[in-house]
Amino acid sequence: FPSSSYLPLESTSGLFFDAGTRRFCFFNSNGFAYRTEDFDTPEASGGPTWESVAIPFGAEQFCVDPYSPAYLGTGDEIHGWLSVVDGEIYRVTDIFDTFGTALSHSFPSDAGSGGETTVETSLISSGWVIASKANYGASVGTRMAFTTNGGGLWTNVLLDADVNGAAGAIDRNAIFMSPVTDGLAYVLART
Repeated sequence: FPSSSYLPLESTSGLFFDAGTRRFCFFNSNGFAYRTEDFDTPEASGGPTWESVAIPFGAEQFCVDPYSPAYLGTGDEIHGWLSVVDGEIYRVTDIFDTFGTALSHSFPSDAGSGGETTVETSLISSGWVIASKANYGASVGTRMAFTTNGGGLWTNVLLDADVNGAAGAIDRNAIFMSPVTDGLAYVLART
């Protein structure tokens, strides 16, 4: 199980990042990730300095891989998973150095285009990843796909085919993967 000492926690100052946080990367739907290695340098001192890196357009969510070498203490690389609006899941590698993206999974064409795609990884099982896709306006349902071997093989599942796109309903996919019970997960299907 990876050490939690690398995971960002809320500080006593009320900020999301504690003083001393140097490396930071965020993913934008505009087709770029923005990263810095001097996040703790005040603007008055010339920092932080940002670098943009091209990523797949339409990024919705990045989920860090808790079994990345930096978290296991075996290297500096941080990897993760990126969901994209059209139902694609990318493996993202080494976000602070060579930065790579590779398509790992695409939802079937009958899942519709657009909608929302969400991805989550397990804290207790290396390689277990779940993605869900809902296309609320097209009444094609909520889909999920999962892998237990880090993206080598994905299994597609139709959770609910009767999505009516009603206004005021839940507007976001949700995935919960238990941090204590191996193999337990909940995926929200909007009906």
